[in-house]
Amino acid sequence: MGNKHSKVKADNKIIVLLGPSGSGKSTFINLAMGRPVAKVSSKLACCTKKVQRVSCTVPGDSSKGVLLVDTPAFDHDRLDIHQIEDMIRNQLKDMTKRKIDITGIIYFHPITANRLTEVPKDHMGVFERLVGKYPAQRVLLATSRWEDLRGALNVGTQREQQLRHDYWKEMLEGGSRIMRFEGTENSAWDLIRAVLT
Repeated sequence: MGNKHSKVKADNKIIVLLGPSGSGKSTFINLAMGRPVAKVSSKLACCTKKVQRVSCTVPGDSSKGVLLVDTPAFDHDRLDIHQIEDMIRNQLKDMTKRKIDITGIIYFHPITANRLTEVPKDHMGVFERLVGKYPAQRVLLATSRWEDLRGALNVGTQREQQLRHDYWKEMLEGGSRIMRFEGTENSAWDLIRAVLT
């Protein structure tokens, strides 16, 4: 279904994945690929230490290529924000040189988090320094780790409403959307298709 460390092709739809450590970016990639290609850890330490590009095709339409760009968490335990920015900048150079547009961003937030340690609009500021002004309508805000709540889905729903009405209000008013990543292959592709439409 796909390749790891893929080269950028002009007809690729490019989706950049952002979010704090433990938010499920690597799990998302593995599910979209249909096999484990990204390291997933149950430990507190961050797994993703460098930017990775992974290509796959839309199920049922092998003519549609998607390039997922996985990035280290901005709250990385061993890298500071400047190192991460440099890494992303170097990886995106090839795209900007070839005038390849980024189709969208999926920002992951674990619904299990008791408090918001990162704000996506702050991350958009970092992203804009790398690629220029980026429209909010091309950002999908994905709540993740729903499967970890077990019987407490109402807690997750309350947190999701708080994100919607407080923390993410400005981005939603600018055109961003919220979706749930439910830890399944179908859910991963629902998010990708939402970015592509």
